[in-house]
Amino acid sequence: MKKLMLVAATALSLGAFAFCGDGEPTPVIVVKAPKVQRQVYKMTFSGKTTKALPAKATPVQCGDDIEGCYARVPAKLKIKGWLALCKTECDAIHGGSADAEAFAFWATKPYKADLTPDAELDFDGGEFPHVIGKKPNKAEAYGTFKSKFVFVDGVEWDLADGLIFAGLGKYKAPIYKKIAGNFVGKPAASWYISDKICKQSDVYDCSTLTLKCEEYPSTVAFGKWNMKYSKSAAKKMASGKLPKVPAYATYSQQGE
Repeated sequence: MKKLMLVAATALSLGAFAFCGDGEPTPVIVVKAPKVQRQVYKMTFSGKTTKALPAKATPVQCGDDIEGCYARVPAKLKIKGWLALCKTECDAIHGGSADAEAFAFWATKPYKADLTPDAELDFDGGEFPHVIGKKPNKAEAYGTFKSKFVFVDGVEWDLADGLIFAGLGKYKAPIYKKIAGNFVGKPAASWYISDKICKQSDVYDCSTLTLKCEEYPSTVAFGKWNMKYSKSAAKKMASGKLPKVPAYATYSQQGE
């Protein structure tokens, strides 16, 4: 009994230490398992591109496709979206939409449009964003956003090789609080032109006022972008609710 009391007293005096054989006492460290903190970001691309300007439509034949004739004019471009990451681990933005729990992107300008479910937002193979800074508390990001617009009337417009974006921002582990920068791209140009424009471009057939079937000219797209962490949206995701999107936009959710 005396021996048992001595052992108990010894253990009490050592506090949070445990013996391992005859070696030195080893501290017992109790680590509380961190909660999964979903990273839900609101993304915006805002800038300029071109759009078709409706005029008197003249049906023309180009292969099996019939198109009308319109002129292209400068236009505003705005794409918005949600990128919801982290089913189990939240220590990094792994690669963009390919690794997202759910994502949705839609356009409000130049026209209202949903983006195809195969929309692809890639942070350069998963290597970006990088955490930088002396503390470190800053971040840099670089990537590409590819997709097709599907306008409410069913017409599609392709971003082709995508919008290339880059930016700098703030980081507070494990969250990228906000990153902002610039983007540029060469989406597919409209097939619709006027007689006057046709005479100034060699990619159009001026006898029919339509794009030559073997040609695929591009147009410009450029502007600013940002991704911002949404605490409220993260809470919704934790309770099984997706952030709100317009009626014409749809989510793509990854399988379990």
